[in-house]
Amino acid sequence: MPWPMVHFAVSEELSSGKASPSLLLGSIAPDAIHARGIITREEKGFTHLIHKGKMPTAEMILMKCREYIEKYSEPESKEFVLGYFSHIYTDLRWTETLYSDFEQNFKGEGNEIRTKYNEEVSQVEFILLRSMDVWGKSFLKY
Repeated sequence: MPWPMVHFAVSEELSSGKASPSLLLGSIAPDAIHARGIITREEKGFTHLIHKGKMPTAEMILMKCREYIEKYSEPESKEFVLGYFSHIYTDLRWTETLYSDFEQNFKGEGNEIRTKYNEEVSQVEFILLRSMDVWGKSFLKY
């Protein structure tokens, strides 16, 4: 799955560069379960709408997002919900494309795949961070 910076970048795109704190918080909320310490795959699956080991479809994510957005009238709550479900959708697309390709093309030993994957994702986050415009200053200058 992508790391937080990827989810933040998606939020920035969704909001045309004006992501609210609620949208950003929602975009990492499904992974907040990691703060509990040791968790099972089933517990993490619950926060990501995984059912019987299968990720939700894009259609299901959209349906659930609409269902939850309609429950709230406050803009902040709606933005949190949008961020939450954008996280799940991003994980789905990441898994279907980038991770699937990575797994198929991995040339090392089976037990090395997670280490190499984490190295590669760290590099992607580094590149994203350096290319983001924060406070009007590009990190590329530093």
